[in-house]
Amino acid sequence: MVFALIHALEGVGGLAVAPGWAIMAIAYLAWRQISWRLGFVVVASIHALLNLIPAISTLVYATRNI
Repeated sequence: MVFALIHALEGVGGLAVAPGWAIMAIAYLAWRQISWRLGFVVVASIHALLNLIPAISTLVYATRNI
């Protein structure tokens, strides 16, 4: 709930990111049974991929509007 509030204050919207968090939580619980490190890597990879498109968009915008 705290992270949802932080995202809501950033303008992203807590409900907009909630499905991604649910996917990451389920993935962590599934992979945690094998290893906590593997669970962390899976969640970090999902999080990085979810942030990839906005990051590319921001970089493109920044390079075009210098």
